[in-house]
Amino acid sequence: MFLEWGKNINGRNIKGIMLDDGCDPIKGIAATKKLIFEDKVFMICGGQCSNQMLAVKPVVEQAGIPYLVVGAVADSICIPVVKNIFHPAVVSTTLAQTMADFAMTVPGVKKLGIIRHTDEWAQSIYGPLVEYLKTQYKRTLDVEVTAERGTGDLNAQVLKLKQEKVDCLINILFPAETTALLRAAYNLGLDVPIVSNPASPASEQYESLRMIGPVKKYFGLWSLNIL
Repeated sequence: MFLEWGKNINGRNIKGIMLDDGCDPIKGIAATKKLIFEDKVFMICGGQCSNQMLAVKPVVEQAGIPYLVVGAVADSICIPVVKNIFHPAVVSTTLAQTMADFAMTVPGVKKLGIIRHTDEWAQSIYGPLVEYLKTQYKRTLDVEVTAERGTGDLNAQVLKLKQEKVDCLINILFPAETTALLRAAYNLGLDVPIVSNPASPASEQYESLRMIGPVKKYFGLWSLNIL
């Protein structure tokens, strides 16, 4: 797909080539190689998902083409520094600390729980979050449950969180799984504050569920990138 973005930018007409990798690492590598070696673009603007971006990083680094990351958050995208990768997005360590700080403002939290994926994206937030809770608040996560990508039924995870009497939950799930979490929590009576991540903003969750009940205590961290 070709889009004309602008004319006479430094004396050049700019056309954009848009490819959708669906946040899939394998598709991301294929799309990136096509842009670099077939289309011979002078720059790539992409990297919405950490899993995909970490997969294409070696290809981009070796090619030396400028790559502007628009949304992926994993620290290891830009640490250590790669001279041709530009990462204006808020990195995962900052997100993790912000989520932890917010969770600790919830009054009367006795049991802090977490639900997360097990992929690289989730791990890039989970690791710094655990470390920050330990060093900053002398706290640990009391209950941990996981859900893989594509899981549509989270009743078992929610029942465990409810059985363990979690009174605040940190959520590191992608949007579809977050919707499943909120639906299960609402139906099964897990009525606790849920502190979520930028991938699953509250507005989108409301649009998916079309009910106010499941999102009344849902706090979705949202970051603004101005490119």
